[in-house]
Parts: sequence; C-alpha cells; structure tokens
Amino acid sequence: MQNERQRILELVEKGTISAQEAIILLESLEQPTKSTQNVMNDVVNEDQFSSTEKESVYKDKSQQDQQPQKDEDCSKYFQEEMRDFRKDISQIGSLFMDMMNTAVKKVKEFDVTSPFGDKFEFTHTEEVAAEHIDKIIAELPNGNFSLESAEGDSFQVICKVKAPLVNDSEEETRANFLEQFVVKEDGDSLRILSQLKLVQVNVKVLVPKDKLEKLSVRLMNGSVTLQDTDFEQLKVKTLNGAIKGSKFNFGKAEVDSSNGSIELTNVRGKDIEAETLNGRVYLDGALDEVEAKSVNGHVVVTTCSTNSSKIKAQTVAGAVELYVPRTISLSGKIVTNFGKVDVGIQDASKLESQDQFLSKVVRFDKEVENANRLFIEGESKTGAVLVRYTTTGEQQI
Repeated sequence: MQNERQRILELVEKGTISAQEAIILLESLEQPTKSTQNVMNDVVNEDQFSSTEKESVYKDKSQQDQQPQKDEDCSKYFQEEMRDFRKDISQIGSLFMDMMNTAVKKVKEFDVTSPFGDKFEFTHTEEVAAEHIDKIIAELPNGNFSLESAEGDSFQVICKVKAPLVNDSEEETRANFLEQFVVKEDGDSLRILSQLKLVQVNVKVLVPKDKLEKLSVRLMNGSVTLQDTDFEQLKVKTLNGAIKGSKFNFGKAEVDSSNGSIELTNVRGKDIEAETLNGRVYLDGALDEVEAKSVNGHVVVTTCSTNSSKIKAQTVAGAVELYVPRTISLSGKIVTNFGKVDVGIQDASKLESQDQFLSKVVRFDKEVENANRLFIEGESKTGAVLVRYTTTGEQQI
C-alpha cells in the first residue's frame, strides 16, 4: 500500500494526474472491492483520453483555421506556375523566331561571289508582246519578284543581276546569265525561269492593265511584292521571304511562306488561303472567304465585304484579331488555351462561354434580317483571340 501511495505522489509531481484525482486514488486504497491498480489505470486512461481528445480538437480547429490559407497559397502557386508556363511558351516562340531571322539574315547577307572572285552587277530587260498572254509563271531560286501594272501593250521583264565574274570577264558573265535565265512565250503563258542558284536575280514585271488571268510564283530565297493588278487565280510560294501586296483584285488566291510575313492590304477577293510558319499574317480588304494560319506570329484579318461567308484564323504562338462588318449575320466560335477570349460585339448573343483549365471557349451569334451570314472561327494556343467590328467602309463584291 505504501508503494501505491508513493506511485500516486509521483504521478501528481509529474502532472499526470490532478490533486483531486490523487485523493480519489488514496481513498480507493481503503476499499477492498476495487483494486488500486485498476482505479489508477482508469484515471490514467481517462487523463490520456482527455489529453488526446483535446489535442484532436485543437488539431482539427488548427487545420480548419489553416485551410483557407492553404487554399489561397495553392491558388497563388498555381497562378505563378501558369504565368511561368505562358512565359516559357512565349520565350520558346521568340527563340524560334530569332533563330529563323538569324538564318534568314545569314542567307540574305551571304556574298556568293566571295569564293569565286569579284562580283558583277548589271541590268537586263526583255519585252514580250501581250497579244496572246494572260498567264505568268515565274520560278527563281535566288532573288525577289515584283509585279505591277503599267501603260502599254507589252510585258516588260526587268532583271537586276548580281553574279560572280566568269573567267574575270563581264561579257562571259552576261552570256552565262542569258544561257540559264529564260523569258519566253509558251502558248498563253509567259514563263520566267532561272537555273542560277548562286546568282541573285531580282525580277520586276510590268503588266498591261486588265490583261492578266493567272499568276504563279515560286521562290526559294526571296520576297514577293504585288501591286495594282487583277488576277483570276493567284498562287505564290516562297521558302524564305515575305509576301506583300496592295490594291489588287483576285478570284482565288493561295499565299504561302515558310519563313516570312504575309501582308495584303486594300485587296478584294472571293477566296484566299494564307499560311506561314514564322511571321505575321495580315489581311485587310473586301474578302469573302478567308483561311489564315501562322505557327509563330499574329494573325489579323479584316474584311469589309457584306458578302463575307467564312473566316478561319489560327496560330500557335501569337494573337488572333478578327474585324468584321456590322450589317451582316454572324455565327462564331473563338478558342484559346492560355490567352483570353474577347467578343467586342455588343449586339451579339453569347450561346456558350467556358473558362476552364487550358480551355477558354466563346460561341456567339447575331441575326440580321435579309443579310448574309458570316461564319467565324478563331483559335490561338498561347495568345488572345478577339472579334470586333471593322471601321472600314463596307463594300459588296
């Protein structure tokens, strides 16, 4: 019994039990019906349960207090991660563009005459009667191509040549150029062909007004410029160079650049497809059907045609901007993964609006009685997509 009392005192000293609980234990020592050990175990167990219960309550309360803070921290962390991810995507696009531009600069600045001696620059002009010609086909491995309308009844092909000297002779250099550069009439077509890969030949063609039916241009390293001319069919492709044009009409156009911007302004046409891997696509005019794509660059399409029926614009790294007439019916869908979607057309009704992780979608519709309907589709992976009314005067093709 003495040992039991000593043990009770030790428990009190350690704080395991209270003084009141110690009194209960001491009183129980006098009761033969219940062993002191059992009572002590009950008291200790009760105290441990009470302590555990209190810790649990405190822990639960602490977790409840900390939960909003954790949610806020998680949200901030997620936003920071997404911001960093968008930044990384943008940097990748910029790095890709810088690499392409550096490669372009090196190609353009490469002096092909250096390994072979001095260079020789001269101009060569040919004139072809326009009586039976309504098509132009041009293929150049190295050099720019430009075309514009002019007064007169014949086609003029003006070449600015930059070539390495052949045997240190200007005459032999000219002769070598004329052997491998061809301007000839082929039925109803005028063919302009060059096999001189190391000779830069910049070609300018002057065309009689209202005479050209079809234009086909293929370049390996060079830009294309078109102005003040009408085509029923237009097909332009360059591997390395920009494509620009203004103030011309067309029926169907296919414009493609592997590395370079595409910019057509103040043009009128029924159907156009424009695509580039690296560069901006900018189309502005009275356009009925448009497909515009870029991998690394903005896509901007403006049409003022009241006969517009389709606009499809896509890019991976860049923004999409679409400007449409306000007097026609609209049915549209715009999508982005990391940017924002913005339909700035006040009188259009939104049929669907989703703002989910990695997917933002807006569908909209507008009805105008007895008006043509324009179907719009805009998509960007990393940039914003917006739709607005054009401020350009509306036209009917």
